[in-house]
Amino acid sequence: MQKIDRAKEISKIISNNDNIIGEIEIFWKNELESFPIYKVPLSILLYNPYNGRVASQVKSIEKHRNSNLDIHNENHQKIIEKFIWDSKVERNKKTLENIEERGQEKPATITKDGVLIDGNRRAMILNKLQKTYIKTIVLPVELDEDPISIQELEYEYQIAVDEKVDYNPIEKYIKANDLYNRYREAGVNENKILIDLARLNGFGKKNRHKVKELLNVYSLMSEYLKTIKADGFLVLLEKKEDLFLSLNSWVETFLNDNGSNRESKKGFEGYQEVDVMDLKMLSFDYINAETEGKNFRTIAQGNRGSHLFSKKHLWSEFYENHIKTIKENYREYNLDSQSENYIEELKSKSLDFKNRYKSLFEENLEKYKNKLYQEKDDKLPLKKLDEINEVLTGHEVKRKLHTDIKIVEEVKEVAKNSISLISQKPLTQLESIKEMLFDIETDFLNDSDVEEFKNIISDINKILFELKKKL
Repeated sequence: MQKIDRAKEISKIISNNDNIIGEIEIFWKNELESFPIYKVPLSILLYNPYNGRVASQVKSIEKHRNSNLDIHNENHQKIIEKFIWDSKVERNKKTLENIEERGQEKPATITKDGVLIDGNRRAMILNKLQKTYIKTIVLPVELDEDPISIQELEYEYQIAVDEKVDYNPIEKYIKANDLYNRYREAGVNENKILIDLARLNGFGKKNRHKVKELLNVYSLMSEYLKTIKADGFLVLLEKKEDLFLSLNSWVETFLNDNGSNRESKKGFEGYQEVDVMDLKMLSFDYINAETEGKNFRTIAQGNRGSHLFSKKHLWSEFYENHIKTIKENYREYNLDSQSENYIEELKSKSLDFKNRYKSLFEENLEKYKNKLYQEKDDKLPLKKLDEINEVLTGHEVKRKLHTDIKIVEEVKEVAKNSISLISQKPLTQLESIKEMLFDIETDFLNDSDVEEFKNIISDINKILFELKKKL
């Protein structure tokens, strides 16, 4: 059926008020608007290849074929239908059972020329159940008449709370980038684009930085695909969202928007732009190997001293060992880009990389993570001693020494432990005692303590005499 025929059939249905079976409100062109619901034959509707549910798969096959899917091509419609089913097989099976038992509860949304904007999955399941009609509302535009408003509506549907679980997390980055580019092509200024995308994502108008994060993560994903020689094959991004989010935060921490050094104190002292590029390329390898997120974050997450990129000597060794591992285990892949199974071959290549390197990467990371923690542990006693000294020299302790006997006893215990601790260094120990004796202020001595003070001096003289005899 041609586009004009679809439009005529739908026009005939919606021109008769007797065909209205209900109504629903949706957010259309920035306003909440009520739309009537109709029963429309499934046979005259088309799956939308660019709906958010299967965007990565559609864009990947279009990249391979070097041409867009034709929405009016019956074979291409079958490809889209398979993508929709395969995207969430188990969930689709449950939805199929639910619709078979209870019928279609939520209406779909179509254009007036019969393209499904929302409800592609429901239509696919109804077709599998060999149903004749689908409940739907009809937008007052054809697909090509107002692409921005349609794409905004798709965005609304995709981010709706009850729909999020149905979508591959990667799709939201694809959709944000697509809509951003469509806005720009339409001449919308940058500030308004970010405000509109913030609103559509539910971020609020002031959270434009979150939109920039979506766009930056997508850019990073695209760079990753180019690096692994899979430019445009977005299906290879599945299950990698969290790793890209971490890497993006590192890049934003260490570099300015123009790529210059931010001189962040979270990185090792004196790092350069080229070091951040090395960090990015190494991270791409760890992403390709699907490293577990917690381990991955050890590479560069947190404040200085808590990750490898914050310690120059550790980072250099870690990076050099990584490059050595890559070279020693390198394998050349000769894929035929013209093969019908090229996408599956790319997936197999990625899986082979994971199997080949994952344990080796984790071993290298674990080795230097332990070195990092060891250095932190080695510095801990010194840090604690600094804290003790800070407390002992504080005015609060000095003030309470005259009134709180418990403070006096605790300070005495600290002094005893300190001298005892350096017993294996007798000269240092004696020098410390000498310094302590010099620091004694007899002006503070109470009259009642004078006699005891003299007795202790006598005891000290005897001890010193015995020590001298041993030498």
